[in-house]
Amino acid sequence: MSTKIADLAEKLDLPLKQLKEKIVELGFELTPRARVIDDEIAELILDELGNEDSDAEDAPAEKEDIAEIYDEIIAEEREREIVKSQRKKTAGRDTKKKTTIDTEVVSIEGAISIPESIAVKEFAEKTGLN
Repeated sequence: MSTKIADLAEKLDLPLKQLKEKIVELGFELTPRARVIDDEIAELILDELGNEDSDAEDAPAEKEDIAEIYDEIIAEEREREIVKSQRKKTAGRDTKKKTTIDTEVVSIEGAISIPESIAVKEFAEKTGLN
């Protein structure tokens, strides 16, 4: 079923235009030409906006709580951005120094010594695979 927005505005003693703005503020999608909304959404709006008058005394405290929550969210985002930028700066850089291992190769008759890095051509020449 559906509820007329005008009827909902009457129940809340709000002008139609203001009610539409509040509906959008609450996060519901509403086209400018909309005349009706779903009953479930209307109940949620009634619960939310109907309690505003009774919670008027608690509003400043709630605003402070919301401000604190936003401050925490912003602080977390800043920390993430800092970590990202540090990762970008250190990307591709090894923090450990590369060490080379010097190995001594003992020649055995019929064996060849091969350095740590060798080109394919050199390997072929040493093994006699030309």
